[in-house]
Amino acid sequence: MPHDAPNELIVGPREPGNEAFGILMKQFRIQVGLTRKQAAERLGFTSEYLRMIEVGKRTPAFENMPLIFGVYDVPFVTDGTKQFIIEDVTIEFNSRTRRYSTDETPRVIYNSHRAHQIGQIIELLVQADERKLNVVHRLLRRA
Repeated sequence: MPHDAPNELIVGPREPGNEAFGILMKQFRIQVGLTRKQAAERLGFTSEYLRMIEVGKRTPAFENMPLIFGVYDVPFVTDGTKQFIIEDVTIEFNSRTRRYSTDETPRVIYNSHRAHQIGQIIELLVQADERKLNVVHRLLRRA
């Protein structure tokens, strides 16, 4: 994790954390040795859209972040409430689109992508150090 990254970012339409988030995403892309074009192809984005993310003019959908983190080889934790934790940085996605039922309970839909993600989570937990396990535990208690 870059040392100059803020500990908490709120991203979304006209949010103050968009620029820092974009810088972080660019740093992750560079760390794995991908050009913007290569990363965009792997993500299914245009190079221009990825550039807009990296300069803080656009933010990807919350649902696309596991794919982005996967391409950039960034381990993360999420509690299902539009937040991701990457090491000591919490990224909260603020958008007007709600994907929850009226009782505010997140819907869980089985699909092979979800099963794959669960497998990846278990693999990461097996490899996790004590600090990361404490973060996961804290998130699960909040859920």
